[in-house]
Amino acid sequence: MRRSFALGGPDGVTLEEHVGGLGALLAHPEEAAVAVDGNQVVGYTHPAAVRLEVDPAHRRRGHGRRLLAAAQGIAAAAGDERLELWVPNDGPGLAFAQACGMQYRSSFHLLRLPAGATVVAPAPVPGFDVRAFGPEIGAEALVELMNDAFADHPSPMRFDLARIREAHTRPDFDALDIRVAHEHGDPARLAGFCRATLGPARDQPLRGDIRLVGVVPAYRRRGLGRELLRWGIAHVRARSAVEVDIVVEALNAGALRLYLDEGFAPVAEWPRWVTPAASADAAAIVGRD
Repeated sequence: MRRSFALGGPDGVTLEEHVGGLGALLAHPEEAAVAVDGNQVVGYTHPAAVRLEVDPAHRRRGHGRRLLAAAQGIAAAAGDERLELWVPNDGPGLAFAQACGMQYRSSFHLLRLPAGATVVAPAPVPGFDVRAFGPEIGAEALVELMNDAFADHPSPMRFDLARIREAHTRPDFDALDIRVAHEHGDPARLAGFCRATLGPARDQPLRGDIRLVGVVPAYRRRGLGRELLRWGIAHVRARSAVEVDIVVEALNAGALRLYLDEGFAPVAEWPRWVTPAASADAAAIVGRD
């Protein structure tokens, strides 16, 4: 991962952040595949992280195509109709995607709120209460809320109860980083949420990260998403964040307008290319030398 990153990793991503994704890969090895040459790992794919990388010294030997086939099988096994991968806008990665018949679908954009940018403080939204996430809400209700909020996203996301519970046991998890909105006086009618955390402490300047902002479709267009976003910004700034990042898909036009309107500016583009998920036969490539 380090050698590949040295030749050009995703714009706006630090090496530490890039390699930090290894934890998720190791936690669920069935969702990844590696290419090996003798006893050396020379490439890997992790579809959940939209990644496929081959060691620069071992390229043009078929590892990339075998990993792509394995990734298609992993995507199919997960119930996905297509495989998405990050592909840079130029260089060998783009040439590889084109040669393999992949198609550009859309781009995710890294947006950043610069240091000192003025943001309106969060305010109450009529008809709603906002509270910290805690045991009285429960992981089950949170997962249902997250799935409802992102069901119509241009790139639908599925949240699994077991995964969320696992994430909540990690040392870096803090329930205070999550705010949940519900109808006024009725905590059972969840309407939206935001999770905002600090980036790695080694970042200079220290950055905040608005991980997720979501509102259930029935509660949209009432200003709730904007106020949850503002809460997230205020939360990480109160913890000494200088800059604040958020990622949005270009096809999610409403969210993109909101973030730009609140002062975020584009920093990097991460194109997503797609290919159909393959039959289970493609997964048989996993494990071959």
